[in-house]
Amino acid sequence: MENTGQYRFILRRINSPKLIFIMQNSSYADDIQNNGDQTIPNCIKISQGIYNDQTKKHEKFNGIEVANLFPYKSSDGKTALSNFIGSSDYEKAQEANYLILKQIINEIDENNDRIVITWGKEGQESCKLLKEKFLKIITDSKKEFPFYELGIKDMQKIIDYDDKSEEELNEIANPSYPRHPMPSAWCKFGGIENATLKPMNPERKIEIIGAE
Repeated sequence: MENTGQYRFILRRINSPKLIFIMQNSSYADDIQNNGDQTIPNCIKISQGIYNDQTKKHEKFNGIEVANLFPYKSSDGKTALSNFIGSSDYEKAQEANYLILKQIINEIDENNDRIVITWGKEGQESCKLLKEKFLKIITDSKKEFPFYELGIKDMQKIIDYDDKSEEELNEIANPSYPRHPMPSAWCKFGGIENATLKPMNPERKIEIIGAE
């Protein structure tokens, strides 16, 4: 199956090194230059330069890949999975998506590429089986590489944006799910320029790739 109709399997600009985003489901953007979906421009901005909390370096990527736990196009993350499971070609589309994810993992340069988990709250809470399938692809590849999520560079920008309780600030600093690069969320976080790559929360890492 190809990117068509109700499904989009991957957006990519093939160059090295590359930054790979794994989201919950596809948006309506049909190519990497499509600005109709503002999430993709945020991904491009991140790839053009972001501070890595682990390497302590500002990193820039020449390539970008955007893939998903499942390929169903929807702007409503809460209902996307149930709508996808109810579709007539669910099994065929999901099998094609697994092949894309497998290709991405098998082709990753463990030293230079970065993979960032950005499937958000809905992906964290609703996609247990799909995350387990993703885990199997990774373990079968026998590759070792760090997983990242999006962190916050300057918490003061968030404090200045709006009055928040200590509990709210703690949730922003340490969310219970890997952040999505959605623009509407990042406007509250000081813009996508305030993002960093940070090593994935250890509990989520164990959930995805298993205990080391």
